[in-house]
Amino acid sequence: MRNLARAAIGALFAAVITMPALPAFAGEPGESPLDDLVDKAVEVSAVPLDEDALAEYFSSVPRAEAEAFIESQLVANTATSFEAVPLDSDARQTLADTGAPTEITPMATGCWTAKANRQATALAGNVLYTYFTTGGWCSSGSTVTDSWFVEAGGETSTPGWRYEGILRTDTGVYSNQGRTYSQHQFVLGAGGWDVQSPTPCARVGGTSAGTYYNTNVCSVS
Repeated sequence: MRNLARAAIGALFAAVITMPALPAFAGEPGESPLDDLVDKAVEVSAVPLDEDALAEYFSSVPRAEAEAFIESQLVANTATSFEAVPLDSDARQTLADTGAPTEITPMATGCWTAKANRQATALAGNVLYTYFTTGGWCSSGSTVTDSWFVEAGGETSTPGWRYEGILRTDTGVYSNQGRTYSQHQFVLGAGGWDVQSPTPCARVGGTSAGTYYNTNVCSVS
């Protein structure tokens, strides 16, 4: 019996010591297997991340799922489209005389509204969320006389993202321009953690010439 026991133990020991070793993590000394994923996420993302929360989430899912998350869930790019609309007969006549808002003369008169639409997309190209600001302004010919907030809003387009609403808005006449902006908050949740919470802004500006532009500046000054 003793010989049999010794033989069994010897066979088990031999099996253990002959098992192939798992491949070592090919990272820098002191790094965990998650660090390269977090580093990649930071490199891809155009807005700040909660790296600790992201590491917690990555530790709870397979690596392939974490890599897909980086490709399809994080903000990589932001694009903008916008348009202006003449509101009164003077503005419509100015537009008819010149053909396009970007060609309106410095002596333009009337009132306009302009809307800036912005959208955030992931590295894979899918839209994550959209938001917009609409503002109005009036010109007496060479001077912007008024500016007002019209509306703003946002929505999400990819599961995992949620829209927390408008944080603030403002409007005013600065540097002879009618300016209006809004700031929004979006949150990306993953596995019970909020890993990204951008607060982007969209500002529209109208000039005394009836032309318009947009920026992501979070103020009217």
